[in-house]
Amino acid sequence: MASKKQFKKAAAIAVCLSAALSIWAADVEALSVSGDILELSEPPASSAHEQLESSSHMFFWTERLALSVASSTNVSVIPFANNPSGFYDSGVASIEATWAGTLSSGVYNSYFLHGDKQGPNQEFSGSINFDAAIVAIVYKQSALFDTDSVFGAPGTTYGGAGSSRIFELDGPRNWFEISEDSLTLTFNTVVAHNMDDMRIITAVPEPGTAILLGLGLGTLALRRRSLQRR
Repeated sequence: MASKKQFKKAAAIAVCLSAALSIWAADVEALSVSGDILELSEPPASSAHEQLESSSHMFFWTERLALSVASSTNVSVIPFANNPSGFYDSGVASIEATWAGTLSSGVYNSYFLHGDKQGPNQEFSGSINFDAAIVAIVYKQSALFDTDSVFGAPGTTYGGAGSSRIFELDGPRNWFEISEDSLTLTFNTVVAHNMDDMRIITAVPEPGTAILLGLGLGTLALRRRSLQRR
């Protein structure tokens, strides 16, 4: 039977692990954004039509972190599938259809890029850097609506009846690119009649470093306590 001393050691290690996982969870967000992007610290109450507009930037926010997805999901783009360049600019439905695929069940992070203009058409460009690989992009209207309930931020209203949501790829000024290492998304888009929406799904970084740090701190604390009692 475990002694009282052993229980205390186990409890101390559990606290350290919990703290390490908290550090890890806080560190798995997008690393940086640049260009015509405003990163929100919290998801908005609504990104429905005319609820989140700007003539100077698009909006970007973290939706879910370390989300466990139990079933496969249809997405608009599996990076580099039938498009090894990672550059997406077709505007031809038959070509765009070849980029689509199925994201298997697993644990993922999800992020959202939203553009809704004020006044005349607006052109935006920017880059988003992540600390884990981009594994899927959702930019087609049907796929956006289909994935809102799973990957969307709790409490955020997306789209709405009659809303037109799609990241347009027609014309030379509408495109996005995924870097060779799958860590950076770069885009250019002209927001016209539609809302330009895109959901970016990434892998989750391994928590190894944070857990080792937590265990190290726990071991050090236990060692110091043991020495003080001698």
